[in-house]
Amino acid sequence: MPSVLAVGEPLAPVHWRVLLWDRFVSGLRIGIIFPLVVAWAELHGVAADHMGLIYACGGLGSVLNSLVCARAAHRWGKRPVMAAGALVAAIGWSLIGLSQSLIVMCGAQIMAGAGLSAAIILNDAYVGAHSTAGKRSRYFAFALAFRGLGIAAGAVLFGWLKSIALMVWIVIAALALTYALIAAFLPESELPLVEPEMQESAEQEVGTTVWRKARAGIAMWVLFFLAEAFVGRYVPIHAQD
Repeated sequence: MPSVLAVGEPLAPVHWRVLLWDRFVSGLRIGIIFPLVVAWAELHGVAADHMGLIYACGGLGSVLNSLVCARAAHRWGKRPVMAAGALVAAIGWSLIGLSQSLIVMCGAQIMAGAGLSAAIILNDAYVGAHSTAGKRSRYFAFALAFRGLGIAAGAVLFGWLKSIALMVWIVIAALALTYALIAAFLPESELPLVEPEMQESAEQEVGTTVWRKARAGIAMWVLFFLAEAFVGRYVPIHAQD
């Protein structure tokens, strides 16, 4: 069972590797989902103007999960919530592989997006609590690189294999490995000890900040949905005139 790290206590090299692998898998999912949705829409006869809605549902899942992720981590710990995010994402990708309708695909994307946001939020939380400023900036540079590698790897794999089912299984296997690595190697991150009054004030401030960001995210999602509906339905009609 992994130990508990106090705030400010540095992460071991194996912990950094787990976090970087998590970043890589986050990018892998992004690199695969874009061509996968196109292939899925063609296979099931879904109109091209609905693909934007499918993509937007992934963002909606991320926004909704950001409302509860920080509070859940505060109550149950960063490690179990981060591991649960991998499981939720794996379930979402399983549904993506099984989906035969637009509604199921959208629901699966919401679940997958929720799991992705948990990985990103809590990955950053680990780095912020257990690194110095110098190491933090170096890690984020590596994190961006690994995420970019994941995106590129996902796109290349899909172009090479051209199989929706196989790509879904690859992502599920990567998420299962992520869950196993978190459970086996990543320690729990201790929350800082504060006075009850300060704790309540901090929680209210966090809640206000999260809700403010969530409102901005929801507004962007609504605008994206409206733009998708306009471009997909209105523009093609006039393009034929």
